[in-house]
Amino acid sequence: MIAGSGFGGVLIIGFVLAFLVVWMAWAQRSQSVKASDPLPDATFDFQKSWLSTFTALLAILGSLNLSGLAFASDPSYSVLNLFFALLVAVAPLVYVALGATGKGTVGGFLAACVATLWAAFGVVISLGVILSQVTQASQGPELATILIMAVLVLTIPLIAAYGYGKLSSLLKPTRAAATREVTFL
Repeated sequence: MIAGSGFGGVLIIGFVLAFLVVWMAWAQRSQSVKASDPLPDATFDFQKSWLSTFTALLAILGSLNLSGLAFASDPSYSVLNLFFALLVAVAPLVYVALGATGKGTVGGFLAACVATLWAAFGVVISLGVILSQVTQASQGPELATILIMAVLVLTIPLIAAYGYGKLSSLLKPTRAAATREVTFL
């Protein structure tokens, strides 16, 4: 990694944001909902799990196309984005692996949500880092770069609101029952 590139901070900030979103939803849950409560098999549906799909696609595209913008000889950006794509892919495994009987639990689902949100925040923040370094290397920010950075800044609270809303509705006692349909973020 390039010294001062900010990618270590991307990992830390992304994880902290993801953990805070999940923790806030957990803190607002009904007291009858326990981490060990079973959930039905969570499904990954491209139409319902839009945050996972968005994150994986952006991470893969970012690792393939954007790493040459500022770091022609450094693969850090590509590796970081592949890490985030892997987090999204591993989230369903985390959900099942943390279940005692091969079925997922509320706690396993929350851990999978931390992984997915970490990846989502990380991809957006790393894109911001790469664009800021491109801007520093050039004569100054262009209008397109400023607009993209504005969209990225607005995307972070939207991801947090979506994750919190979906988790909050899941953690209501009627939603946590083993008969409800659960889809990944």
